[in-house]
Amino acid sequence: MTAEVSNEAKRDFVLWFLYNHTLQKEGAEEILLYLISTAQTLARLHFMDNFSDQEPAMLVSAVGSMMPPFLFKKAKKVTTSPAEALVRLIESPTDEVYVTLYFENRNYSQRFYEVVETDPAVEPEPGSPNAVDKLVVEEFLHRAQAAYVYNLIDLALQDRDEKKFKELVSELKGLGG
Repeated sequence: MTAEVSNEAKRDFVLWFLYNHTLQKEGAEEILLYLISTAQTLARLHFMDNFSDQEPAMLVSAVGSMMPPFLFKKAKKVTTSPAEALVRLIESPTDEVYVTLYFENRNYSQRFYEVVETDPAVEPEPGSPNAVDKLVVEEFLHRAQAAYVYNLIDLALQDRDEKKFKELVSELKGLGG
């Protein structure tokens, strides 16, 4: 992880990401393109390894990732709507934006780790409001991921793909669902 990433590196990474991956949530691409549209928005953009405690935070997943398709958190409110998130970003033109991208083989992507920054958030004290917020977001993420796997199970059943069904049920059990 790096401490500071150039605007050019951020722009190149987003363009590479969008060219090589299909996003799970329609509308998320427009937000990423907005964030790389000017030097000012690029300067506010920070890529994080995990969904950040900093706000506003955004999670975007590509097809093939087992993470929720899209989450946006600002002012302790979480939305799954890219349109609502874009409006909130445009309304706050000076806010830093902390983005986490999930895609297949991310852990092996040199391009990804060249732009990931160290999260400036300090680990909250147990029981503090920030710790509670973090637990709420983690629970939301867990539920969203379980819901996503349930949808994949439904698709496997529709396709009568027994092998995929068993893999997904096993994964769901691992999530505690």
